[in-house]
This record gives sequence, C-alpha cells and structure tokens, in this order.
Amino acid sequence: MAGGSTRLNLARNLVWITFILVAAALMVKSGRFRVYAQSHPMEATFWTLYLLFLFMYNSAWAWEEFPRFAIPLVPFSAYSVERWFPRAYWLLFAVGVLAAVLSAVETLGIVSTLGRLRHVF
Repeated sequence: MAGGSTRLNLARNLVWITFILVAAALMVKSGRFRVYAQSHPMEATFWTLYLLFLFMYNSAWAWEEFPRFAIPLVPFSAYSVERWFPRAYWLLFAVGVLAAVLSAVETLGIVSTLGRLRHVF
C-alpha cells in the first residue's frame, strides 16, 4: 500500500479505511441495515456491491487513492454512525477545516520538504 505515498497520505488512507469498515460493521450489527434495506433495496444493493468491490479490487494505485473511491460510501457510513456524531456543529466544522488543512499540507508536500531540509542541515 505504501508505493510512493507520504506518511501523511498513508495515515489518511488508514483513517478512511478504518472509518468505512467500522461504519459498515456497525450498520450490519445494529440491525439498521436490515430496516434500511427493506425501505431502500436499490441503495442497499449498491452499498453492498460497491463495498465488496472497493475492498476486493487489487490495485496499488487504487489503495493509494482510497478516499477518492470511498466517496459514494460516505453517506451510508455517516448514516450508520450518526447517533455518535456530536450535535455541536462548530466541532464538525473545525474537524472539516482541520481535514482540509491536512490534505492541503500533504498535497503541497510540506511534510516531505521539511524532512528533506532536516537531512540537509
């Protein structure tokens, strides 16, 4: 999974993989999936097939870009863990801003540049 990724990218991917797997397990275990599947059979079928596809697709570059491919599963995952979400919207906003900043840092390569500078000096 490492490929040419930075540590920050690997950590981000691990968080996303963990989130999707935990949310899927919670959805199935809590029984909410059965109720949801009865009222929305096509969405439940899509969720099941896409989840299986996402974790069975054997490609190094796909694992490096996991968050991009996991986007269709985010609403289902959020639905499965919504009872544990804080209702303080300022906290959700702060987490969103922090996630955007960390993504920008990883994209710009600031972390790897700082690491290279440490080796030079």
